[in-house]
Amino acid sequence: MKIKLNTVMSGFSEGKCKVHARVGATADGGFVMTYQMLATDGCDYFETPRVRVINNDNFASFTDAPEHTPVGFDIESGVFANTVPALHKPSGKLLLLGDNVNYLPGTKRPDKSRPKGTYYSVFDEQNKTYLPLRPLRYEDGAPLAGNFAASCSDRCDLPDGRIFVPTYGWQPSGKLEVKIYECRFAGDVLFATGRESESIKKEDSKRGVGEPSLTYTDGQYFITLRTDEQAMFSVSDDPLNFSKIAPVRWDTGECVPSYNTQTKWLRLGGRLYLVYTRKAENNSHVFRHRAPLWIAEFDTGRHVLIKDTEMALTPNRGARCGNFGVAELSDTRALVTVAEWMQPVGCEKYGSDNSVFIADISV
Repeated sequence: MKIKLNTVMSGFSEGKCKVHARVGATADGGFVMTYQMLATDGCDYFETPRVRVINNDNFASFTDAPEHTPVGFDIESGVFANTVPALHKPSGKLLLLGDNVNYLPGTKRPDKSRPKGTYYSVFDEQNKTYLPLRPLRYEDGAPLAGNFAASCSDRCDLPDGRIFVPTYGWQPSGKLEVKIYECRFAGDVLFATGRESESIKKEDSKRGVGEPSLTYTDGQYFITLRTDEQAMFSVSDDPLNFSKIAPVRWDTGECVPSYNTQTKWLRLGGRLYLVYTRKAENNSHVFRHRAPLWIAEFDTGRHVLIKDTEMALTPNRGARCGNFGVAELSDTRALVTVAEWMQPVGCEKYGSDNSVFIADISV
């Protein structure tokens, strides 16, 4: 495996920083980056996503690419956030999914009592911007039930055009639960078919399960799940039925000390990898040990991470790197994109400067 680390943007103004930087590829060979500005004196207090577009894979050119906010990215309830772009290869369209984040009036804190939902947009390659947002609904236009949203979630696209969208949200149980929807794409419209999973739960977790990443390989579906206590996963031959949840373990039998943040699958060279953060000997000063980002091969037969394959993708400079994106460009090349998240205030004393990193990985 070869890793080339690109620093495509850096620097921040006091009180704000770039977060949720993720890159998607377009069918014509270009790349689109989405990210948001965060108020560092709030809690997940985001501005509307910003976009930069380049027409080649010289990622340094993101630095000078014009920045814009797409028309129609405003929504009535809250702010469009937690966006994940990914190319839908059967249609050749770059599809962006996210959710609405609501805030308590007069504060910079999320209002978890207000309903959330999945919103999406399709990239317009001719005009180099995204089309106006639409809420994810059933084919007949009926809204989806429940308080579930695709928030920093990685969907799974199949060659026949089906899209499995994992979502999560606060439920009457008082905990986060995950639900997966089968979807289809027609023109520029994404809709749920009505086939969907039961809730995936973990009742003995403090806040439940969230931020799922779903993929398909070796004849099985694999899903990751965030919990406060431990990174979890599940395997199934049915994308709408994950029943057994287990902690992510090394091939030595130990639990991987990853907790309370995202983990994401990456398929490369016919193998499955996991990208994650974890406790290490030198990162106790980083919020929830969220730097550096690591990658290791996942054994799809034994369902364990192979410890000897672990490599660091990004540096540890004091800022957290737990909110990141994965883009599979081909069978032999992928990107992992992350912005140094400048909270808590003062983490820059360790060298971080809100850099946006793109790890270009090839085998």
